[in-house]
Amino acid sequence: MIKRFEIRKDGIGFCYEESWINLTVTDEGIIVAEEISYEVPIGSQLSKIK
Repeated sequence: MIKRFEIRKDGIGFCYEESWINLTVTDEGIIVAEEISYEVPIGSQLSKIK
């Protein structure tokens, strides 16, 4: 089930089964990609910066 749908000037994006999928149109063809993101706890990042 698609939860969110977004139209962009170079293609479309949508959320499908908890994954964000991008379809981008280029001169070469169509690129289909899954966007991957990572959650990082703020406490860990701050301790590394100090």
